[in-house]
This record gives sequence, structure tokens and C-alpha cells, in this order.
Amino acid sequence: MANWSPWKTVKNGDLSLAPTPRRYIQFQLQFAGDLFATREVDQLQIDYLIPPIADTLRAEVFPRLAETEKPATFRYAVRLNANGRIAGFDQIEVDTNVPVSTIRQVTVNGVPTEFTIEFIRQDAFRIGLPLVTRNRSVVEFTFDLPIFRFGTTFSGRAYNSRFPAVPQNLEPGQAIRFDPTDQDELSGLSVAIPKERIGQLVGEIIVEGRLFTPNGDGINDRFALFFNLLQLVDTAPVHLEIYDLAGHRIHRTPSIDQRIGAASQTWDGRQDDGHLALPGTYIWLLRVRADAFEERHTGTLSLVY
Repeated sequence: MANWSPWKTVKNGDLSLAPTPRRYIQFQLQFAGDLFATREVDQLQIDYLIPPIADTLRAEVFPRLAETEKPATFRYAVRLNANGRIAGFDQIEVDTNVPVSTIRQVTVNGVPTEFTIEFIRQDAFRIGLPLVTRNRSVVEFTFDLPIFRFGTTFSGRAYNSRFPAVPQNLEPGQAIRFDPTDQDELSGLSVAIPKERIGQLVGEIIVEGRLFTPNGDGINDRFALFFNLLQLVDTAPVHLEIYDLAGHRIHRTPSIDQRIGAASQTWDGRQDDGHLALPGTYIWLLRVRADAFEERHTGTLSLVY
């Protein structure tokens, strides 16, 4: 139907993704089961806000291309449009893949304003600021975090703290001209990475203790790998294996499901049978398993006493 949003599946407690506030809402319940199964609904609750937080909330992030694993700074802008009476917003929440390290330079219509950091989580952060209600007001802020996934999207929501159960989604689109290189047609909430990193699960690997002495004196007692996991949309099993030069596996760390971002694996020099490995050169193998394939990385280490 004209002027109606497409059908979307909504789970219990989900926020409606209608692009703008609507006067009407249409819903459909579908039941599944065998011929003699009984299905019923005893309660249907829809939370809504009148007047809405805004008629539209357009948001964009800049820049839109970032190098993988490197510290990056992003500018974020939200524009409020109001055609009539609105409630306004005093909180903005942004989705992330890893925790932000810094949030700063919050302005409303170009004027610096006081703000609070409501929370910083692994997957999101939220800031509080004075209530914004004026038509065409623009909130800008800056945050820092590295990018680990191609097509990272900083989607978000605006809240009025008086009605915390009914946020409004931020729509990707042109909110402000960040600088002369900012192209309006590219405005949105997604950030890309160079094509050569697409499909790669493990970033740069830093080796600690390539020559190590597991004798308990507290110096060079362990072998460790530090690395970043890239491109993951869910957790992935990661483990480290140690082989002697004859190809016999002497140690395997337990598989650990790890998220996108910084990760590590260590070895204390002991074999799977609990005995210390003999001095010599060994091969390490790092395995990361994604849904479609397994990525492996190898190297050598030296154990001495």
C-alpha cells in the first residue's frame, strides 16, 4: 500500500523500525504447529509516545572509510526535524562493535554543551545532554574506537529520559556538511575498510616471548600471541596449538569463543601431559573458526632454560 512501511518481523520487546512516526500501525500474527496444536495470544502490548520524540531524526557519521585495527576518530551528527508538537530528546545511544575509548566535543547547533556518559558497553554507548526540541537542531559529537569489520554501522536511537521505554530510531541520511570533502550522497551510518582486508579474520599478530624460559622466575615465563579478530558478526572459537619439529602436537589450549576486537592466546611451556617441554624449537599454530572457513596462522618459538 502507498505510504506504508514494508512488513517487518518483530520479536518480543523489539523497537519498531518504521522510518518515521505513523498515525496508524498494522500488525499480523502468524501461528505455526501441527493440526491438533493449540496457539493463543492472551496479551498484546504496544508502547508508543504522543507527541513523538521528533518527526524525523537523520544521522550520519564521518569519515566513512577507516584503516582496520588502527585508532580512529569519528564525528557523528543527528538532525531533528519537527513539523508539529514533539517531545524532543535528551539522550543518544550509538551501536558499536567494540567499546569506545573517548567521547568528546558535544555541541548543539555548533555551541559546546555539557554532557554525561550514561554508559559504555561492548556493543553501544549512550550520552545525555540538555533536552533538544527546536526544529532543525543538530547535535554533534566525536568518539574514538578502532574498526574491525567491513561495513561497520553505527546505528542508533534517541531517547527522552521521561519516557525511557520508547526510543526513536536514527535514520541514516544527510544531517550536516562535516567539511568540504563530505559528499551528501554518501551520507549514512556505515564505515568501510580497504578491500584488501575483507574476509580476513585475524589482523596483525604480536608475538611476546618468542624466546622464553618457563622456569618460574617470573621472567619470560610464557609465550603469548596478541592479535585482533576482524569481520566477525558473532563469537568464534579460537585456540592455540604447539607442535615439535617432527610434527607431533604437544599442547592445545581449550577452545575459547571470542568476540570481534582484541584477543590473546598463551602457553606456559607445559605439554598436555603436564610435563615441561624439552628445550628446543617449536611451531605454534593459531586457529580461528568462522561459519564458512577456518583461518590458520603459524610461526616458530624457542624454549630454553
